[in-house]
Amino acid sequence: MRAESAVSVRLAVFIAPLLVLQGCDRSDARTPARPSSQPVASTTVSPPAFAPSRNGFAFANNFPGAPLPTFLNSSNRNDQKSAFGLCGGMAAAAADYFIAGFPPPPQSALPERGSTLYEYLFLRQAQSFGPGLATALKFAEWTAKSDAELNTLTNAEVETLARSLRGRAVVPIGLIIARPGGPPGARSISDNHQVLALSMERGDGVATIRIYDPNFPKDDNVAIILNLLNTKQPVGIRNRPKGRSTPVRAVFVLPYEPSPPPSMNSPTPPQ
Repeated sequence: MRAESAVSVRLAVFIAPLLVLQGCDRSDARTPARPSSQPVASTTVSPPAFAPSRNGFAFANNFPGAPLPTFLNSSNRNDQKSAFGLCGGMAAAAADYFIAGFPPPPQSALPERGSTLYEYLFLRQAQSFGPGLATALKFAEWTAKSDAELNTLTNAEVETLARSLRGRAVVPIGLIIARPGGPPGARSISDNHQVLALSMERGDGVATIRIYDPNFPKDDNVAIILNLLNTKQPVGIRNRPKGRSTPVRAVFVLPYEPSPPPSMNSPTPPQ
């Protein structure tokens, strides 16, 4: 790792908790909403090869304590009064395991702070904010925009996502859920979210993006449904069959470079 890259990572590790980690739209912080439209006949862009039930982590994105590096947070390891999310780290790490050909660790319990898996997820979360925290700043800038502005931006991002899915089977994406003055759980930059896009279908102004959502472990049925023609309301929803849905104001493709995951399960990838 070059010296400037190492400095960027250290900076991200220290600043990340102040920006996004505290909420990260954890599995216990969701706002109900009804779909504004239903999916229609569409054309498949990329078939899903990644299955959350097989390739996602078995634990939910809801970590106890404060979102600080382990060496600064040892006294909060067992603090159950506060919690934070590592959605970006979990999405990137799941992609890392999938691309490397490894299954993720099968544990259903949250990894202990200081463990190899926890430190890996925390590092990938910090890296998900981009060089110079560019992605974290984008979350902040987009949160402040109007729904009409975000609709236009999301339309362009859907084209980028289609190209990205053709080039790679999984693509991390950011979800703008928060708005200034919004309800609890959807008013702070930290209430935005990161997930892993697996496939997309489009037709007649509607795009349905199948995702791995770290908030819903082993759930193969979570999707983002975008009404790309709706310019006066949130552009879409995060939908769970037989569950609650969350308004989504915008979607954008996150920068991502695969990283070798910790080889915890086997010395070589399965054949």
